[in-house]
Amino acid sequence: MEKLPSQPILGLIDGMEVLQLLAGAEVQMSGADISRTLGIERTKVNRILKTLAYQGFAEVSVNKKYRLGPAIHVLSAQILHGSYLIKKALKYLVELTELNVVVAMGVLWKDKVAYTYHWEPGISPMDGLGRVDLFPATLSSIGLKLLAGKRDEQIQEIIDFKSDIPGFKSSDEFMDKINKIRAQGYSNTVYSGNKSIAVKIGVSSNVAIALAHIGNEMPMEDYIKILNEKAQLIEKCTNKVLSSKG
Repeated sequence: MEKLPSQPILGLIDGMEVLQLLAGAEVQMSGADISRTLGIERTKVNRILKTLAYQGFAEVSVNKKYRLGPAIHVLSAQILHGSYLIKKALKYLVELTELNVVVAMGVLWKDKVAYTYHWEPGISPMDGLGRVDLFPATLSSIGLKLLAGKRDEQIQEIIDFKSDIPGFKSSDEFMDKINKIRAQGYSNTVYSGNKSIAVKIGVSSNVAIALAHIGNEMPMEDYIKILNEKAQLIEKCTNKVLSSKG
């Protein structure tokens, strides 16, 4: 993440945190719930919620709890329309589903991975859009690959080395894994007994694609080769869009 600017609009930061919490919540939340979760003063939370409700991004139920409002769907549609990455990548992600393994694309958000696409065998390729919630980055091949692309000091700003690191016994073990990923050019991990690999899209992006629940149908080198080929095609398409807009 970027460093805090010298003159931040703290009210906007708090408002975005409240909106994101509502977006990820599976149940309605009261002002007290939100205040306790985010550590934001209760009165401020109530003002933020009323402002979001006025704008249509939140709405209050009869039990005085809040959920997302209709304006969030407008914003979602605008984001999908404006996202050159999702539109250009989708073709190649769908092609990867032919391998009959889990196919994912995600971005690093703080110490989590946000999946823009997550498909698994048995569902329609289009149902892979936005179906999985935030996931710990250190348990994800996508998260590990994107973390490995950052400097050590940046990683320590994201991952709390003084606390338990999900998937690792110590910070030394975690950094050994990061250095191995840097050396080999892709990340590989095992979660709940399932193998996963990920590669980054381009050098400067914060996006990676992955294959997971990989069996023994092909050698791992073949899966890595295919994944790299698709990543290069996605990068080429998105760069073309950016250059034409520039």
